[in-house]
Amino acid sequence: MLFNMTQHTKTPDQAGVLEPSQEVKETIKSLLTFTELPTLVEMNKRAIALLKLIPKGYNGILIGGASFFMPVLHRQLVLHGYYPHYAFSKRESKDIPQKDGSVKKVSTFKLLGYVTYN
Repeated sequence: MLFNMTQHTKTPDQAGVLEPSQEVKETIKSLLTFTELPTLVEMNKRAIALLKLIPKGYNGILIGGASFFMPVLHRQLVLHGYYPHYAFSKRESKDIPQKDGSVKKVSTFKLLGYVTYN
C-alpha cells in the first residue's frame, strides 16, 4: 500500500493508496504549498515535517507537487528508508461549447500506474 502525500484526494482507480485524515491532508497541503521563493534549508525542513506525518507500516509514499521541491522530498524519503512513487496519468481534455459562445475546457486524468526508483 502507498500513503498519499500529495495535495490531491485519491481517485477510485487508486486502490491500495491510503488517504490521510482531513487534518493530516490539510497539513500536507500547507507543507507542499509555497507562496514565496524557498531556500534549500526551508525545503528540507518541510520535507522532514512531511516525513513525520507518515503512518507506521508504510514505506511506499505517493508524492507530487512543485517540481523544484520533489527532488528534496524524494531524497529525504530515501534517506529515511521510504520508497517514493509518482503517479503516471494520461490527461484527456474536452472542449465544451457554452451557451454564451465561450468554450469550457475540462481535463480528466486517468491513472495508468506508478513510477518508482526502488
